[in-house]
Amino acid sequence: MTVLFLRKQNLIPAIFTIVFACLSVCSYSQGKKSMGKLISRNMELADKQYKYMASLTPADSMPRSYDAAKNKLIVSTTRWWTSGFFPASLWYIYLYTKDTAIRSEAERRLAILEKEKYATDDHDLGFMIFCSFGNAYKITHNPDYRDVCAIAAESLIKRYKPAIKAIQSWG
Repeated sequence: MTVLFLRKQNLIPAIFTIVFACLSVCSYSQGKKSMGKLISRNMELADKQYKYMASLTPADSMPRSYDAAKNKLIVSTTRWWTSGFFPASLWYIYLYTKDTAIRSEAERRLAILEKEKYATDDHDLGFMIFCSFGNAYKITHNPDYRDVCAIAAESLIKRYKPAIKAIQSWG
């Protein structure tokens, strides 16, 4: 009798572990499906929102912010430190959606941003160029985009100050 009792007691934790593992796997699988749907819905929304934002942004500018109180899109020139974020985001959206209209908009924005690769007076050149042209290169493997990044790196290194072993931020 004692032997049978010990065996039953050993089975209870084992059964609990098996049931828990099965429920966890089912829950994980369901969570994975839910996350996939959430990502898909958000990327579809981003696709629509970025197209709308592009339609409101002058061809020679980049969207920078939104003033909800005035219901107004704030734009900037390509000299603004965040100017590479919009085309970078367009490339991420294109990567997910394969929407050719988004890709075309990303390419148009890169065309107006490219001149900044020569800027030697701004330590934010990496944000401006690598986010945008770096993403474009990673996605398309177009060597022209890689070359823009290389030229920008050469421009940025001119801000290097050996005395402090760092790139000068301002001034």
